[in-house]
Amino acid sequence: EITIGGVQAEEVEGVDEQLYSATLPLSEGENTFTISVVDKVGHATTEDITIEYVPYVLTVNEDGYGTVQIDPAQDEYQEGTEVTLTADPGEGWEFVEWTGTDETGEEITITMDEDKDITAVFEAIEYDLTINIDGEGSTTPAEGTHTYQEGDEVTIVATPAEGWEFVEWQGTDETGEEITITMDEDKDITAVFEEVEEEEEATADDIPGFTTMLLILSAVVAVAIYYNKKEQ
Repeated sequence: EITIGGVQAEEVEGVDEQLYSATLPLSEGENTFTISVVDKVGHATTEDITIEYVPYVLTVNEDGYGTVQIDPAQDEYQEGTEVTLTADPGEGWEFVEWTGTDETGEEITITMDEDKDITAVFEAIEYDLTINIDGEGSTTPAEGTHTYQEGDEVTIVATPAEGWEFVEWQGTDETGEEITITMDEDKDITAVFEEVEEEEEATADDIPGFTTMLLILSAVVAVAIYYNKKEQ
């Protein structure tokens, strides 16, 4: 029979050597326990052991929109404990870096050898919307480059200048003077305007044979007047 600090020790299974373990409460600093081994005939052998418990505190923060999973999650850690931190960015955000440690990547493992204060930094995913104008007119938002977060819906309105008309958008399949696009990548869009052609009024010179017909008509009228007077 083996006891450690008065707690019955259990044999550890699945190992080549004969090992025993017991769960004991530890307080900060030195902890002394007595190991007692009693053989089959009742002879007891005892020995004192001292375990120094140095608890460390791990503080984890998030900068931006996201969470950090801690495994194992505890208020305090024994010196030498390995802790895994996993950064999980929120929708539309991305993980950038850890501060307070030199480890990199969304999942890191740290060893508790002192109090640690670690921050996971997240940033919003952003895309550029570039609006161009071909012809005479304006847009809302104005011509130029604008930055939006991933998933933002942007409404663009094309307004032709006087004497011009809106024709189409290039860089998107959307149609109409007012469109709405979703920012899921960088986008380059052009509003195309064309000048309105003015309709010209027709004149006598534009009608083929007009002069000839006018002369013939005048002659017919003159002859009719002549015969009319002659009969009188």
